[in-house]
Amino acid sequence: MATGRNTDSKIAALPAKANQYEVPDFGQGSAVGLGIRVSPRGKKAWTFRYRDAAGKQKRVSLGTYPSTGLAGARKRAVELLELHEGGTDPKEYLTAKKADAERDADLTLSALFNDYLGLAKVGAHRPSGQPKRKSTLDLEEYHWTRFIAPEFGTRSLKSIASKDIRRFIARLQAEGHASAARQCHALLRPLFKMARREEYIDANPMDIVDAPPKPKPRERVLTPIEIKQVWSALTLIADGRAAEVAGTDDGAVLHLSPSTALCLQLALVTAQRDGEVAGLHADELALQGKYPIWTIPGARTKNRRTHAVPLSPLSALIIQRAFRLRRTANSANALTPSGKQGDSGLQGAQTAANIGVTGYAFPSPHDPKRPITRNAVTRAMARLREHMGLAHMTPHDFRRTASTMMTGEQIGQPRFIVSRVLNHASDTGGAAKVTEVYDRNAYLAEKRVALNAWADELARLTAP
Repeated sequence: MATGRNTDSKIAALPAKANQYEVPDFGQGSAVGLGIRVSPRGKKAWTFRYRDAAGKQKRVSLGTYPSTGLAGARKRAVELLELHEGGTDPKEYLTAKKADAERDADLTLSALFNDYLGLAKVGAHRPSGQPKRKSTLDLEEYHWTRFIAPEFGTRSLKSIASKDIRRFIARLQAEGHASAARQCHALLRPLFKMARREEYIDANPMDIVDAPPKPKPRERVLTPIEIKQVWSALTLIADGRAAEVAGTDDGAVLHLSPSTALCLQLALVTAQRDGEVAGLHADELALQGKYPIWTIPGARTKNRRTHAVPLSPLSALIIQRAFRLRRTANSANALTPSGKQGDSGLQGAQTAANIGVTGYAFPSPHDPKRPITRNAVTRAMARLREHMGLAHMTPHDFRRTASTMMTGEQIGQPRFIVSRVLNHASDTGGAAKVTEVYDRNAYLAEKRVALNAWADELARLTAP
């Protein structure tokens, strides 16, 4: 019979015998139910015995010796004994805990992101949330695929620490992806908030990851010479003559589709956001009569406010040409800012139906049922800029350039009207905002005058 108290040295000295045997823990500090089994080969394994509610004896393994020492085995046995005394079956508890650990290992950030996308579409990604707009989800999906997934996609949620995310964000900034760093940080925040809310993780690593600093406001406005250079290049590309666009490298080939060139031209003429222009759909157009209009639904605008954009003759012509380009590659004719075109051009009371306008004006080359993305437009602008050797500019600089021209001395439109053209959220308030709910065509005539004047100025600036 064992005497004294159990020690690590006594456990180590237990000999192997012909048959397996078990020695219960004993002495000062011993744990009730704990024992160590010794195999004929001398392998030692800790075991904890107890009786369930029905009085049936059960046993669970607590690890092997010496990787689990006497103190560690006693600690685990005491924990299980407390669970048993509290009415919890230790074996069932350990089985459930193992299943949870396996689930946690299987729950990757990719799996969470897929859940997030589905929930965000209906606004269930957070308490009292609103459905996210398709344009927002497309942008998040781009940054996920381009940056986050290669870094963290296959990793389990619990394995991603704050320091990992900080290094990732810092590397993006160091590699010149300042905007992407901010976008990735903005996407990781709701992802890990959702993970914490669902208790997939014990702590949110994003709580101690600061957002990258906001970039300084851009002030890039194209000069008249740059406007003419860019417009001429886009016209050549829209004609299918991209090879004729002069570049800094004579051997370089400019890869830019005619459809994307028309999209960029429309962004400059209308002064609308590039993402809104890229997603233009036939259902948003009313091209009949002398006053064609493009109505962007609130679901697609930044401020969620329906926005009516009066179309100048040049804008309407670009839109018609974009739809014709989808039907036949041979129907595109040279376009000049004067609004003249080699084919029929604008012909009186035309409607979307009688010019064959359906679907998206600028469909994705990968899926015609979807429009090109904002990122595709941005990348196209970058390729054009680099090919021509121009200073850094983005599609948003077109919007700034147009608004600057409209308020400038040559056109002289009031800032308030130009703000309405741009659909800025800050240009209404109080009673004006309430009135707008009932008058979505507010200042439509004034906006048309401003945009027509800008189209005329653009014709003057780009004339041969």
